[in-house]
Amino acid sequence: MSANPSILSAPQAAPVAVPAAAATMEATPDMAEPLLLPIQCRLNVGAVDDPLEQEADNMADTVMRMPEPSFIQRKCAHCEEEEKVQRKPLTPFIQKQEAPTPPTPAAPQDEFMRMIEGIISADNQARLERTRLVRERVLEPLTGARADGITFLNRLRGVTPDEAGLLIRDTVFFGTIRRYFRGRTLWTVYTILQFHNHTPEPHLRLTLAVSNHDARLLADMLSIVVLQGAPDYDRDIYFTMLREVVTVEFSGDPLQNELLRLIDHRDDANISQRHSTTYEEAHYEQPVGGGNYAMQKFTGNISANSYISGTELRVIVRMRFVDGNDTVSCPTAGSAGCSGFYFLGANAGVYTRWMNAITSVWNGHFHITNGTQAFNVVFVPLFLSEADPDAVSIRVMTNNTLSCAPSLGPGRSEQTCWFLNVPNGTVAHEFGHIIGASDEYQLPGSNAEIAAAFPTMSAQDRSLSSMEGMTGTPQAAPALNSAAAVTANRTDTIMGNSYNSTNVNTRHLTRLLGLLNAGLPAGATQFTLRAGNRPR
Repeated sequence: MSANPSILSAPQAAPVAVPAAAATMEATPDMAEPLLLPIQCRLNVGAVDDPLEQEADNMADTVMRMPEPSFIQRKCAHCEEEEKVQRKPLTPFIQKQEAPTPPTPAAPQDEFMRMIEGIISADNQARLERTRLVRERVLEPLTGARADGITFLNRLRGVTPDEAGLLIRDTVFFGTIRRYFRGRTLWTVYTILQFHNHTPEPHLRLTLAVSNHDARLLADMLSIVVLQGAPDYDRDIYFTMLREVVTVEFSGDPLQNELLRLIDHRDDANISQRHSTTYEEAHYEQPVGGGNYAMQKFTGNISANSYISGTELRVIVRMRFVDGNDTVSCPTAGSAGCSGFYFLGANAGVYTRWMNAITSVWNGHFHITNGTQAFNVVFVPLFLSEADPDAVSIRVMTNNTLSCAPSLGPGRSEQTCWFLNVPNGTVAHEFGHIIGASDEYQLPGSNAEIAAAFPTMSAQDRSLSSMEGMTGTPQAAPALNSAAAVTANRTDTIMGNSYNSTNVNTRHLTRLLGLLNAGLPAGATQFTLRAGNRPR
């Protein structure tokens, strides 16, 4: 039998006699080997004053007072390594923690973006606080104990452009405003903020249409405003506010659906068109002071908008009138020094007379058709006094001794210069130039005659400036030293005999129709122009 290590490691006491029975059992080979139990020695307790006992007590007391780590003994290197190897598979997630990897330094662009984000965040907070302060100041007259609309409007008109820009995008501000204002008054509040107390054209005329509850004028102006491609205002806010106003202000109006169509489909192709181009014409003129006639070439400018409304093609022509008497500051209609001409006082009746002169001659005489649809052509002249980038500027002369141009005699009007006392026929004649009609007096006899003098003029312009183009038959060139021969080459239309005739012809709208068809969506059927109103 192998020795029991626990027994061997204990201190040995004095030998004890083995009983006879035990000796007999051990000596008997036929018996099974008995279960051996550890032999425990008898405990000997020393006396109280035994020096050895005192030494043992002192040692026990010393051990008990030692710090806890003192009980942990370092194992031998071999044993420690062996235990580590055995323990590793059982505790795969308990590993010695590696030193943390130092963070990757931020790239310069990351630091820059964090700096920008901080600036933006701080700026947004500052903007919100500024908005709150402005809002409370402006709204105070309405939200106080007693609503004071006059004081409110005065404060509204007194805001700076920067403050107006904050309020116009402030939903809290307009949410409060809607408790007090709706319809046209809501639009007034919006336009004061949007245009800083000076509403420009064409928004000025549109705002007047809202204020006067003029649905027809509002539709005409909307057809112009929807075409502004790069406005200096928030387009979505503008039309969202206008739609709200139209819904309230024009409820039940026959044109309300037309107004909403223009607003909701403002970005649709061909919802409206802008027509703008130049053209050339030629006829004979006698030099100032007399002498033989000479062929001269002139340039005309078409400027109009159009849109289809119900059974009408409405052609809107904006004309801004300026004071032409100041020939130093306003030598031409487009000069920066020109000031607006207003039809006031004794001139008030001229406004109505000129308006009627145009519409009575040009309306009710044409319609366009594409084979399936037909629309009456209706011209809408708009007389403006404020600047408009797309309007035709026209100098108004009240002094008949002045001349519109050095090549013209005193008192003679032209496309961009009208004398106040001109006959109605002259007004309708000059309007014809704005929509693309050429002069039809003192004409060359043939297209070849014009080509010889002005070889670069287009075939269409030559045809619209000669007797051959008017009648279909070439005629001889007039005798240039005979006024009768030259003046005989004219047509009996508003563009020929001028104020002596009110006749109009489909050829007068040739250029305008070409612009209309050029603006149609690809693949759309072209329109043709016909005389008279559309068939019912």
